[in-house]
Amino acid sequence: KRSEIGLPEVRKALNLAQQWHSIPDAPHEVQSAINAGVPLAEASRGSSVVRELAVWADALSPQTQEDGGGFLNRLFRRA
Repeated sequence: KRSEIGLPEVRKALNLAQQWHSIPDAPHEVQSAINAGVPLAEASRGSSVVRELAVWADALSPQTQEDGGGFLNRLFRRA
């Protein structure tokens, strides 16, 4: 039997507790960035694919807050 497997079936099969994001299809933007030799985030800053990739990257590797005790850190935090 050939049938399409959807995202809900994949989540259920993998027992994913987290909400995973789908990356929008943007072949023209991606190909443009590749042809120009620049990162996609630079070539198409406001695109939906760049936003979703940023959300996904943050979910996979959240930024941690540093100690914040240094002089420069305190100085720039107030700015």
